Amino acid sequence: MKVLVVGSGGREHSLCWAVCHSPLCDELYCAPGNAGTDSVAVNVDIQAEDLDGLIDFIQDTGIDFVVVGPEAPLVSGLVDRLDVLGIKSFGPTAAAAEIEGSKAFTKDLCAKYDIPTADYDRFDEPDAAKEYIRTHGAPIVVKADGLAAGKGVIICRNLNEAFAAVDQIMIEEAFGQAGAEIVVEQFLDGEEASFFALVDGEHAVPLAGAQDHKRAQDGDEGPNTGGMGAYSPAPVVDEAMTQRIMDEIIHPTIRAMTVEGRPYKGVLYAGLMIDAEGPKLIEYNARFGDPECQVLMMRLKSDFLAALLACAEGRLDEIEIEWRDEAALVVVMAAAGYPGKYAKGSEIRRLEAADTMDDVVVFHAGTAAVDGKITAQGGRVLGVTALGADVAEAQVRAYAAVDVIDWPEGFCRRDIGRRAIDRCSRLRPRREGGVGRRAPRHRVRVSTRVDRASPRGGGCLYRPQVPAPGRVPDIALAPPTDGETKMDDKTRTEVEAAAFRGLVKHLQKRTDVQNIDLMNLAGFCRNCLSKWYAAEAQSRGEDVDYDAAREIVYGMPYGDWKDQHQAPATDDQKAKFEKSKPLHAEISGHN
Repeated sequence: MKVLVVGSGGREHSLCWAVCHSPLCDELYCAPGNAGTDSVAVNVDIQAEDLDGLIDFIQDTGIDFVVVGPEAPLVSGLVDRLDVLGIKSFGPTAAAAEIEGSKAFTKDLCAKYDIPTADYDRFDEPDAAKEYIRTHGAPIVVKADGLAAGKGVIICRNLNEAFAAVDQIMIEEAFGQAGAEIVVEQFLDGEEASFFALVDGEHAVPLAGAQDHKRAQDGDEGPNTGGMGAYSPAPVVDEAMTQRIMDEIIHPTIRAMTVEGRPYKGVLYAGLMIDAEGPKLIEYNARFGDPECQVLMMRLKSDFLAALLACAEGRLDEIEIEWRDEAALVVVMAAAGYPGKYAKGSEIRRLEAADTMDDVVVFHAGTAAVDGKITAQGGRVLGVTALGADVAEAQVRAYAAVDVIDWPEGFCRRDIGRRAIDRCSRLRPRREGGVGRRAPRHRVRVSTRVDRASPRGGGCLYRPQVPAPGRVPDIALAPPTDGETKMDDKTRTEVEAAAFRGLVKHLQKRTDVQNIDLMNLAGFCRNCLSKWYAAEAQSRGEDVDYDAAREIVYGMPYGDWKDQHQAPATDDQKAKFEKSKPLHAEISGHN
């Protein structure tokens, strides 16, 4: 079977990656693709919005099946044109894709068919919108009605921000014609989740749950983006919640679309807010999410192409979709300045080193190959994706791969997955009275903030805490600074990443370890890694430049770093350091 995937982002790279493993796929093309899709498909230089060019290529090449990735060609009617030609495709018609193409349409649909969502109103005139905002107060959400590449939603904390959002969308036309009409809606508080279901017009099959991070900066700060990272499964979407979402939101929507004369086929992506009352719909998308698609494809065990064909042919009731037990997590690396203005053309190095790490796949988004070099050509550029026994392990692997990549012009969030890890740590059962259930293999909570003071100059200290009765002890590894040490993108190297993975792997195997603080681990690594680097080099018979080794670890000449950050160690601290050496030796054996 000849298959064409339409699109050029990280979503399309992951779709190609999954489709190419199917025994049903004989030839795979991607239009226009990127530097990553070129390794699993034949890139075709036709833009996703060029429907005439796509149709000509499909007919000339004899394409049997088309998978439409982005929303724009769906809303423009690519599937409708393929239906007329008798060519099978995955995706909704233009009438059905209106569920994403117009937020006002979706809100009206929810109101008409009692699908739970936020209270709202729609406006085509800014003064009326501002009066509604003045009456209802803040926080409140202002949305461009049409397609805005995932950026047309502004969460406003006060009235001034809301009035400015109305002006930005309607008067300044920040999103073009997508903002000719706006939706103003109630701010929903709770936990956000992404829910996907394959739909064949009548039947629906839920996919694994996922959760993404929309804000540009750590701690959910900064402007909204198309997505800075995601993970799956999402603990908030358990089996019971999945059933509620299907019963209260997905199935009613499918029935409503059929009644409205817009039967839906393809993937239905529901952005949800889940609180104590249950799930509420934020908005629908008519395609896979990006970057959620990357983690879903990593976890998928079933033949993906077979599932898409069943969806297109109305046979979803005949298939079951299987998932890996492991968790997956993706960290998006974006160009500095995104989602605002950013530069293009910077070179990205050491991608191959990251891509060959265990259980890691680097999905490309805004990349291109120029003169044999991989360059950044978009805002969101890479999706560094990893599998792990749980979200915590997947997080460690993904960030280890991020740290191998050499791209000074890029940035990423450092807290992807924190909500799942925090939730799992709260739900983890305790041993009672020091007796009872054996501790599970993975008893690790990864924190991205320092919540305990660390002595200056403490070096790498192994400090088993005295636990309360019936509690599992923590391990605290003190950084050599005042507790504010951060894992700076510029200073981490492949050597440090490998040692960091080895350390976490070691600690995860210990049944007496419950909490691991990533900031403390970073400090531990910075003090020890030059020794590990030197020992590894000596074992290979290489000459060792110790100053260079320390520079690799600290990101600057060691003397400068020491002068700036490290006070002289006390005798007590030196004694503790000596006492911890057996642990260092044990850990280094796991790298």
